[in-house]
Formats: sequence, C-alpha cells, structure tokens
Amino acid sequence: MCRQMAVCLALGVGLWASISYAAAPKAPEAEIRHEQEVLSVQFSPDGKWIATAAGDALTLWDARNRQQQWSDRVGAPASMAWSPEGDRLALASTDGVVRVWTAADMRQAPVQFRVQQGHLGGMSFSPDGKLLACGGAHLIVSLWDIEKQREIKQFQRQSNWWVGSVGFVGDGRRLLAGGYDGFIRIWDIESGKEVLKLAAPMFTQVAISPDGKTLVSNGDGQRLRVLEAATGRVRQEFGQHGAADFSPLFSPDGRVVAERAKQEQFLRLWDRTSGTALGELEGGGPCAFSADGGWVALGQGGTLCLWRMRDLMPQRAPPPKREADQLESLWRDLGGTDATKAYGAVLALADAPEAPAFARGHIRADRAEAPAGLDKLVAELDDDDFQVREKAQRQIIALGPVVEPILRRALKDASAEVKLRLEQILAELASAGPALAELQALRGIEALELGGTEACAQALLAISKADLPRTTQADAAAAAARLARRFKLARGATTKRG
Repeated sequence: MCRQMAVCLALGVGLWASISYAAAPKAPEAEIRHEQEVLSVQFSPDGKWIATAAGDALTLWDARNRQQQWSDRVGAPASMAWSPEGDRLALASTDGVVRVWTAADMRQAPVQFRVQQGHLGGMSFSPDGKLLACGGAHLIVSLWDIEKQREIKQFQRQSNWWVGSVGFVGDGRRLLAGGYDGFIRIWDIESGKEVLKLAAPMFTQVAISPDGKTLVSNGDGQRLRVLEAATGRVRQEFGQHGAADFSPLFSPDGRVVAERAKQEQFLRLWDRTSGTALGELEGGGPCAFSADGGWVALGQGGTLCLWRMRDLMPQRAPPPKREADQLESLWRDLGGTDATKAYGAVLALADAPEAPAFARGHIRADRAEAPAGLDKLVAELDDDDFQVREKAQRQIIALGPVVEPILRRALKDASAEVKLRLEQILAELASAGPALAELQALRGIEALELGGTEACAQALLAISKADLPRTTQADAAAAAARLARRFKLARGATTKRG
C-alpha cells in the first residue's frame, strides 16, 4: 500500500517544504513464512543472520539465502537484541527470563537469568557488548554483567507502569529508558544519577540513532519528535498521522527513520536529512533494517516481508558547493544553544564535500587553552589545609569539561592525594554533560559520521589522534570504527550481488 499524499515537514533548518510520498514497490522482493505470527525480528550486526520470534519459537535464518539454520521453543518473547559484534543474541520472555546464546553455536545451552521485575520490555547491549540493560515493570531498568550472570546496578522509579524502550546513548556511559508513564529518562551509569527527564506522551517508544546522539520518540502522539541526547532539546518534529501507537527505528547509517503504526497497519519511511517521505509499506508488525542498510524487513502476520532499500530511496541531488563563509556560519551554529539550528547545521555539513577538511581543522583549532589560575588550583589540591583542598576542588569542577585534558596530563605526576581528587573531579565532569565548546566538536563529529564518506572516515581518524579532550577523541574513534564496519558490510554485500 502506498498513499500519494502531500504533507508539510518542519525541517531542522527552520524551513517548510511540501513533499510527496515516493511510490513504494507493490510487493516485497522476498518473504520468509512462519507457522505463527512474527512478533520480533532482528538482523545480526555482522550481516550473517536474521533472527525471528514467532509464537513461542526463536528461529535463526541465513541472511543470504533465507534458509532456516536453527530453531527452538523459548516461550512468549518480549524483546530481542544482538550484541554489537553479532556474536551474541539475547531474548527476553514475558515471564522475566533472559537467555543469551552464542551465535557461533546456537545449539549450546544459553546463559540464562531471571530479572526480578518480571515482565520485560526493552533490552539493549552496551557498546562493548559486556553489559545487557533490561527494562521491565514498575519502571525498573536492570543492568547485567553477562559473563558473571550478575545484576550490577538497578535504576528504579517505582510505578505501576513499565519500560518500553531501553538503550545506551552517547559513548555508552549513559542509559536511556522510555517509560509508559509518559517520561524519557537518562541516567549516568557510573554514578546512578538521573541526568535528564523529558516529558513525553503515554506509552512512549524511543529509538536511538546508531551514533547514540539523537533520539526519536512519538512526540505529541501525532508526530515524530527528534531530540538531542546530550541536552534533551528538541531538534526537529515531523510527520502527520492519527496513530499514537507506533514505534520509531533508525537505519544503520542514521539517515532513514521508520515509523511503524501497529493499529493502522503501516510502516512509513522518512529520509531525515532531506525531509523526504520515502513511502509507506503495508503491515504493522515488527520491522528491522539489515546491518548494511540494504534491506528493510516488516512482519505481516506469519510472513516476514523484505524490501530492498535501493528501491525505496530517491536519487540524491548533488550537494551545493559551500563557500568558506557558509562553512564558518554552520560551524558557529554547531556551538549554539539553539538545538534546532545546530541540527540544521549538522545535516548541512553532513552533505557538504568540504566538511571533512573543514571540521578536522576547526575541531583542532577550537581546543581551549587552560583557564587562568588552573595550575594554582591544582597545586592547592595538595595543600595541608583540608578546607583549601575542598575549595580548590569545587572551583576546578566549576570550570567545566574544558579542563579535562589538562587534568588528565596532571594525573601522571600527581601525589596520591591529588590523584584521588583529580579522579573525583574528572568523574564529576563526565556526569555533568558537555559544555558548548565540547558540544560543538561532538556535533561536528556527528556530521562527519552522517556524511559517511571515505574522506569523513579519514577526518574522524585524524581527530581521534589529535591533542583533544578524551571524550572528543573517543567519540571520533568510535564514529570512525562504525563507518569502517559499514564500509566492510557494504563491500561484502556488493561481492554477494556480483
């Protein structure tokens, strides 16, 4: 089903554009049939497998030929998740039991544990694949060490509602939960502190972009709302429909948002960078993108339908040439407090061929100098007077994240007392969120990853090795690694087609 209709989309750059739904293929290119209704589907991150939960059966399919490789009865599924490397598959049942299989040998008995809160909702692996976050009843999110099969932390807000969406944001040091009570919450994992609480409609479902920097929720129940994970500010709103019961999902490259409406039985695809509605597919079942972004799968009763994304994506027009003064203006917008304007700059830079060289130079040049008096404050951390040490620590924290790289260098030759205090300061700065200067760099890195070219990847690698705050280095390195993985998957997909 494809409805030809015009809608108005509020773009992140503050413009309004009239657009039309693209003509989607009338029939899927491939189908996988099941004996019972498909309740969940996930492609493995390495591109090898499709995991489906239908009725009480979990089945693994070869992604290339769509032949069944393994199946077992596991009870009524609640949610499913692959580890980032695709070496583990986790399934949560409605009775609160979580099973984690090793993908290389699904016949081996899975690691199994029971989450105390019973009924489970969302579930997600940490970026390093070592932890598993499980959302459940009473707005409880539990964090599990998979190897030790032990709960290591619990984030709790007593309520009769439950958690529908769970995920790691940013560099994985923060945990998000979309509660059915009408709030989105983000915690700092190390400290356990709630750092953001955002009002949202009841029964909120939240999608996290692949880079962990952007959230999409069901806004006011009528539109999709795009939020910045670091600040909680609204970046963009779009869509126009009457369904409050829908779930959003990002494509692997972060450029497409799928909007699934279970009651209305459709899947609508949006190109979030160009503001184009790509089309509408029939079916309100579970959906997923393949790891290389080449396929989208959608459940229709007992059938899993697969469409090629190349048949849905419009041909992109060549981006306009950006002059130096235009690039400077966009860069200034990245460092502003206006999240909508900054997001428009992210999208514009993502499509600018000049952006890699420009961002690489500016992220290096924008590194802040040490604030006046910092050396004196660091020295006072070792003062004989306890009150002097305490005051110096508070004053250093007040300077914000800009001092982080300087403090890390000071750790090398610090006394035991100073080292302890410096570590406490660094932990406090990490949980406080980014300052505007750091946010500008992180948004610049976001634009490069969204750009997704070889030049962008090379710029990200250079930034990761530059003399910059550790958070900026780590963010650039993680973005470069994700792009390298996407390039590898894309080359593999091209080889298979050839």
